[in-house]
Amino acid sequence: MNAATDQGRGIVQRLYWVKRWMYRTGRPGAVARAANRISAVQFSAGILSPARAMTLEVPGRRTGRLVSFPVVVAEYQGGRYLVSMLGKDANWVRNVRAAGGRAVLRRGGRERVRLEEVEPGDRAPILRRYLAVAPGARPHLPVDRHAPLAEFERIAGQYPVFRIIPAAPGAEGGDDQIARAGVRGALELSAHMTVRPGQLEGFKRQAAECIRLTRAKDTATLRYDWFLSSDGTQCEVREAYTGAQGLIEHRANVAPALQTLFGQYAGNHAMTVYQQPSRQLLDLAEAHHMTGHITWFCFLEGLEEVPRP
Repeated sequence: MNAATDQGRGIVQRLYWVKRWMYRTGRPGAVARAANRISAVQFSAGILSPARAMTLEVPGRRTGRLVSFPVVVAEYQGGRYLVSMLGKDANWVRNVRAAGGRAVLRRGGRERVRLEEVEPGDRAPILRRYLAVAPGARPHLPVDRHAPLAEFERIAGQYPVFRIIPAAPGAEGGDDQIARAGVRGALELSAHMTVRPGQLEGFKRQAAECIRLTRAKDTATLRYDWFLSSDGTQCEVREAYTGAQGLIEHRANVAPALQTLFGQYAGNHAMTVYQQPSRQLLDLAEAHHMTGHITWFCFLEGLEEVPRP
């Protein structure tokens, strides 16, 4: 009996290793992407899969095109939830945040929903329920599904959970309307700076450090792309966040790296912010001595219709 049990555990561990290898960079590799495409079609059709297996459709935060991804819905105390088994940096999580939570679930039909993020303090029992019903997720969470609730509380901040809420009747619309949901509403800005003469290589290294810190620490950053002029003398950084709090978090995470960047390699820092200046953003600008170096633009017109007062 013990030998058979040990053999079974060994097989499970090897399967877990394969699953982790498929997502070894924190994102689905080529094999995982192919498997996910097959699962998305299978789950959407509602065939050869449990009822809790569905396909999530959400607009890509950069392209606006609908992205489909297989998910497992966990039910807990009368609510339905989605969990990111790859943690806070999963691409679908960032897309959902950028879209303001608007998405579609598919299984035999289409259900328009709003995904509301659950606070970390309330996630633990949902995470435990998720592992109970989603065997494929077990290799990715560093907690056994039978572990006490305290163990789930310890990791709750690293694994986003979203409550599934049926979309309000007024939210009904075509796919193009859903696809444009995340275009407006995010906090978007651009930063401009000049590279100091003879410091281009050091500038590049420090830019890479800023990006490394952003990837490792930020939880609400949707875009952080650096562009260099052809002569290597000017740089533009295009940024987007789920809101002002996301920008505040980002600035705190990269503060030492930015201090080095502007202390040694760059100058003439200016910013353009595409949002009405709120008190929170004005205070942030003042704290970083940027009050006189920011141009504010308010939304005027766009592809998405905006209700008029």
